[in-house]
Amino acid sequence: MKHESQRDPTSGSSASTIKRVSKNFASLTIAEGVTRICTLLLFIYIARVLGVTAFGELAFATAVIGFFTFFADFGLTTLGIREIARHKKETDSYGTNILLFQVLFTLFLLILLGVFLPSMPISYTLKVITFFYGLGLIPLALDMSYIFQAHEKMEYVLVGKAANQAAYLILGFALITLFKNVVFVPIAALVSGVGGATVTYVLLTKIINFRLKKPDPKNFKLLIIAAIPFVTSEILIMIYRNIDIIMLQFIKNINEVGFYSAGYKIVNSIIIIIAFVPDSFFPLIAYHFKHDERQFKQYILLFSQTIGLLSIPLAIGGIIYARQILTLLYGSQLVAGADAFKVLLLLVIVLPFKILVASIIIVANKQKHYMISGAIGVILNVTLNIILIPRYGMMGAGIAIVVTETVAGIYLLFNCFELLDYSSDILKKYFLKPTIAAIIMFLIAFTVSNIFIGIPLAALAYFAALYVIKGIPENLVVSPFGIVNLTRDRWRKEKNSPLR
Repeated sequence: MKHESQRDPTSGSSASTIKRVSKNFASLTIAEGVTRICTLLLFIYIARVLGVTAFGELAFATAVIGFFTFFADFGLTTLGIREIARHKKETDSYGTNILLFQVLFTLFLLILLGVFLPSMPISYTLKVITFFYGLGLIPLALDMSYIFQAHEKMEYVLVGKAANQAAYLILGFALITLFKNVVFVPIAALVSGVGGATVTYVLLTKIINFRLKKPDPKNFKLLIIAAIPFVTSEILIMIYRNIDIIMLQFIKNINEVGFYSAGYKIVNSIIIIIAFVPDSFFPLIAYHFKHDERQFKQYILLFSQTIGLLSIPLAIGGIIYARQILTLLYGSQLVAGADAFKVLLLLVIVLPFKILVASIIIVANKQKHYMISGAIGVILNVTLNIILIPRYGMMGAGIAIVVTETVAGIYLLFNCFELLDYSSDILKKYFLKPTIAAIIMFLIAFTVSNIFIGIPLAALAYFAALYVIKGIPENLVVSPFGIVNLTRDRWRKEKNSPLR
């Protein structure tokens, strides 16, 4: 049976394409928003009920399992999105081969984890927590939501994640309340993850008529070979993004990990939501890079400008109100991590830009540059952590990761200049006018100490400044449901349409 999404991605009006991108952006944003809010609520509850030590134990366990997570994925979801977006008729074949490999490889990793954990110089409780988090690799292997992303039907990603996170939050609250033991948090994550993966698979069979096929050994081998640069890159990135937590644990103590992780979780949540701008466009740019250079350029410039408009003010606002944000979310017991949190908030500017240029590198089939940037990151980050953590603790870890991501991003940017003749336009759209408006926003927010008054005033000042300096282009309309690139006349026409 023919897949519903096998038609040419360029078919239909510009407005329909834009609406689809807007819907996809909204779906991914809401999906990750639900995920992050549920996780944050649960971790806030854990911090308040069980204390900073339990919070640090969870942070350490998730950092260790983070290494295994990217091994389990093997870079195949990114590759799968790119290839399915270009060849939708091969969805069943790609999906089957990817699922088979990820399940088999996950079983191997769980055996490896079982052998590795007993030799770690950590407490028995921490070993148990880490092992149960390791079992969470199983639902990750079963999760096939990337197929919906490739088919630009990301509202169904939202359905699967909502089911997963609702179960996780309810189970987590219930188990922590009943047993007052942090070990039950990864158990809740495992049960809810399997449920979410099951919901996603059922939706795939219903919505795009996905069917598991007999694996093709030849295609299976080619897929794995093609994924090697992706998995190598992701593993290197995962190493340098998690080594700080592990080094803090061994050089300092578990409480320092808890203070540091409190801010890092907030930063990661902001970054991931902003990153859904390029994620929403990724299937489109993967297709248009091969077929329509003009349209590819338009999409790249649009989402570079959009990311800049979001990331820069969020970082500056967070830095001003860092202490109040931590107190509001976690209570006073984790406010000691405020200075490290301020440093980490610089990642809200750096990382989305790096994701932007990495997306261009990937669709251009230049994965080797992405891999080299990961290698640079590992060498630089480990070196900086060895130097800075013994002396500055969590502040040193924060400085190390910000410097590392900045250097890796600059390396990717220089390679984008070689690929594209309009890379300077990307740089200008991302930084120039949003930075000018953010400086004005900073001056307003800095004079208002109350977060509930300061944030609305700062936001008003930011958008007013953008309007004055013409930082928001006329063809960019921001709505609660996404980001829509329409001419003013088309927007007015659609706004007044009886179909709306």
